Amino acid sequence: MDVRVSIAAEAARPLQSQGSAAQAAHPAIPGFEIVRELGRGSMGVVYLARRAKYRQLVALKILSVPEGRYSDKDRECFQREVEATKALRHPNIVAFYGSGRGGDDLFFAMEYCGGGS
Repeated sequence: MDVRVSIAAEAARPLQSQGSAAQAAHPAIPGFEIVRELGRGSMGVVYLARRAKYRQLVALKILSVPEGRYSDKDRECFQREVEATKALRHPNIVAFYGSGRGGDDLFFAMEYCGGGS
């Protein structure tokens, strides 16, 4: 199956109800609808999300540290990652779409590539 077709099909699918416990685990980021978790790293969680305005699938990385208490060092490290991602422009590197804060959560949105790494 063509990756573009599978991405388009996933974008068109309605959000599935996952029960209140699973939904509560997803942060609320204004302008984005969380679809599902894609992966976790040492400082962040990446979600498949839709940019509500465009209905476009994106990878949404959210700073996530134990107990939700991130230090100045955590913020600086995350901001360096945002700046590095923003500065990269190449056809084989995901596109940067934007960054911000949703409540206490720092995030950035980038191109979603449905075929894996």
